[in-house]
Amino acid sequence: KLCDFGFARLRRTPGADEEEAAFGTMAYASPEQMEGATDLDSRADLYGVGATLFHLATGRMPPVPDKWGGLPAIEPAVSREVRWIVQKLMVPDRGERYGSAEDLLGDLESLRKLKARTGAAAPKVVQGEFHWEFN
Repeated sequence: KLCDFGFARLRRTPGADEEEAAFGTMAYASPEQMEGATDLDSRADLYGVGATLFHLATGRMPPVPDKWGGLPAIEPAVSREVRWIVQKLMVPDRGERYGSAEDLLGDLESLRKLKARTGAAAPKVVQGEFHWEFN
């Protein structure tokens, strides 16, 4: 089960200098959340999905997002298609991420069909949910 989406953000600490403090699981927060943006949308959640898939694919916590940094490196043992999907989910500029969960599910379904033809592991989409199996 997944939880904590939308929880990680910056919070102003009351006081004379109005310091900002981060709370939540920062490695799964999008760059815009880290910057304290107030116009968050589903693309912030999709970043969190990408960070979760990154962790599943690599066995490592995802790097804390950096709007000006590069995309996270994923082991070459992970298929090119999976790397592409994870990196598209974790693009620092939210305008370059998937626009919706439906767009992501479309790519996952295409990947499932491709992998079914080749016999490799692929995501299985079941009534709007996906389950991932790795070799």
